[in-house]
Amino acid sequence: MVIEVLSPSNSAEALAETKQLCLANRCREFWVAYPRLVQIEVSAASGARMFGLGESIPSVVFPGHSFAVADLMADLWN
Repeated sequence: MVIEVLSPSNSAEALAETKQLCLANRCREFWVAYPRLVQIEVSAASGARMFGLGESIPSVVFPGHSFAVADLMADLWN
């Protein structure tokens, strides 16, 4: 599992390249946090989905666990 945050020093293009590399090398989930949008994109070999405020992300890596977007993004808002 890889979690990245879009920032001025971490461009969307660089994240896309890193995501492709990770997923091609058996990474099961690749998450990108978009602090300004308060969204998290979760990508896996089967596809990608965007999660927003008020939603929880079920994890393949941690079966039976889910993570609230609001909780994950709380530190990025400050």
